[in-house]
Amino acid sequence: MTLSSLHFIFIFLPIFLLLYYILPKSWWRNALLVIGSLFFFGWSDPRNLPLLLLALVVNFTLGYLIHLVIDKKSRQAAQPLMWIAIIINLSLLIFYKYSGFLIQSAADLFNRSIEFENPVLPVGISFFTFTGIAYILDIYNSAEKAEKNIVRFSSYFLMFPKLLQGPITRFGTVKNGLINPHPTVDEILEGIRRFIGGLAKKVLLADQLGIAVNKVFSAEFDAIGANVAWFGLLAYTLQIYLDFSGYTDMAIGLGKCWGLTFPKTSIFRISAATSVTSGGAGTCPLRAGFAHTFSSLWSSHASVKNSCVSNPIS
Repeated sequence: MTLSSLHFIFIFLPIFLLLYYILPKSWWRNALLVIGSLFFFGWSDPRNLPLLLLALVVNFTLGYLIHLVIDKKSRQAAQPLMWIAIIINLSLLIFYKYSGFLIQSAADLFNRSIEFENPVLPVGISFFTFTGIAYILDIYNSAEKAEKNIVRFSSYFLMFPKLLQGPITRFGTVKNGLINPHPTVDEILEGIRRFIGGLAKKVLLADQLGIAVNKVFSAEFDAIGANVAWFGLLAYTLQIYLDFSGYTDMAIGLGKCWGLTFPKTSIFRISAATSVTSGGAGTCPLRAGFAHTFSSLWSSHASVKNSCVSNPIS
């Protein structure tokens, strides 16, 4: 289930919003957000639901311990816990996304044959990993106090509009909205407008461009001319931009409907965004030109930089 799917728009979202606005207290609304987010993730990727819960518990627990150590001792004393939290988060990301590549590289280096089955990649793992790291760094740098309420922290960490494709959101950005989740009528209307605009980008533009792009990339490379090749490259670039931008607008719009403000995401270098499409790089030379790298990922996501660069580790 995605934000643009019929199940989400006509079944899940209306039921969720109806219950959300009926519930009077913030704790109940946050609990509903946690339950809805777990259902949303479980629908998309039920096998990796325990992994998501593990990441939640690790970041909540270590964030609280870091806060306690800083209060009772010093920031220096909390540094080992901070590194443990970051290493655990990055280890999950590296294992699921890059273990196959690393093992195959080692096998090629030593001229060995190693049979290894790549683990199933959890949806949204990059985003909830960086969300956890951003939270830990905020606690370590005293930009935020550790959240003691597990329901409120879970609603921040699991929030389904941003769970699968971002934007990465710092806890301080949505904390007040989670403490008092009572959006105004103007915020709800603005959220609906933003969601519809993002949905139009995704369905009417990005998905339609994707049909043309797939036809170009499925053709033999030698059989297409230069004009068609350039069209494929430009159309693919625009498709990725509109897909990612549309999804971000939908997420921001849903946040507005709950009185929350998500950060905007800039996409100036969009090669890294290939990870959010279902096609992948494939073997076509045209698509291979958009191979994503860590540097381009870092440059393309303003929310990543806001989460980590503005709160350096040391």
